[in-house]
Amino acid sequence: MMIAVLIHNLTLGTLGVLGAFAFLAFQDRSVYYNVKAISLHGLALLVAFLLGASTAYSP
Repeated sequence: MMIAVLIHNLTLGTLGVLGAFAFLAFQDRSVYYNVKAISLHGLALLVAFLLGASTAYSP
């Protein structure tokens, strides 16, 4: 995340966080479970971003 901040590209940081979650979350379960967990985490990151952006730009 710090590299993304230093080069002013926060998209890389978001992908890094999602990648770190994917690395830590992979378990000895089915591929379907892992894909679902990563997708839900990505959706949660998107919702958190949208909520933060909407509150930052509201009057």
